[in-house]
Amino acid sequence: MPYTISETNLERQHLLGQVLNPLTLKALNKICLKTGSSIADIGCGLGDTTIMLSEKFPGCVLTGVDQDADLINAAADEKGVHANMKFITGNALQLPFPDNHFDLVFARYLLHHIPDVTAAMKEMKRVCKPGGIVLAHEPDVTYILSYPDCDAYTTLQKVVSSLFADAQLGRKLVSYFSSIACKDIQYDIQAVLAGPSSPLKKFYSMTAGAMTDAILAKEIMSRKEIEEWTNTLIKMQHDPQVIVMMHPSIAVWGIKPMI
Repeated sequence: MPYTISETNLERQHLLGQVLNPLTLKALNKICLKTGSSIADIGCGLGDTTIMLSEKFPGCVLTGVDQDADLINAAADEKGVHANMKFITGNALQLPFPDNHFDLVFARYLLHHIPDVTAAMKEMKRVCKPGGIVLAHEPDVTYILSYPDCDAYTTLQKVVSSLFADAQLGRKLVSYFSSIACKDIQYDIQAVLAGPSSPLKKFYSMTAGAMTDAILAKEIMSRKEIEEWTNTLIKMQHDPQVIVMMHPSIAVWGIKPMI
């Protein structure tokens, strides 16, 4: 499965969690799970989302899945003290679980990297128990705004739109959930206004650097242009006068019908 970001610096993953966890929790607050329920965290990365889910739903059993074995190993090392969690390597298009296995199947900022979103969501639904919940939280990178205006953020929006399978997936999620025949579909949309102390600005500059190889491979910019661009983002990151408005972030969830 293609992935356009090189996670050589794991700090970027932690920053993403700091930015997104408050947004995801607003959706999760509308979901109830019984003690002992099973949760799958698809595309778990370092396991920050798995920890968030464990804290939100105490007493549940969690399985984090990611195709990147290095991230899974790091997650197991960092989170291994939690007896209710395990981390395994796996492909979101061929999940290594039987049918009807989990009470909640969760994925955050994963599906926009996958060209065949329907196939991935059908897999999520397949491993979900009848009456269980499938939830996806995805970006809609329609804009990245700043004040004062900075073209580097506009460039970031254009780059991710060129590199990701669907950087505007967020607005389409409700339709995808309908297409896989989930019922009682609900949604939540959030955004972040990043001031001087927000991790969002650093996350954006680190994301630009992590996409260097993919940008060069698609000949979107030269290496010199990438360096100038990322240096501008880093400068904006450290400027307390620069305020950044994040792209919309959309969570959608629905119930797998009873058989």
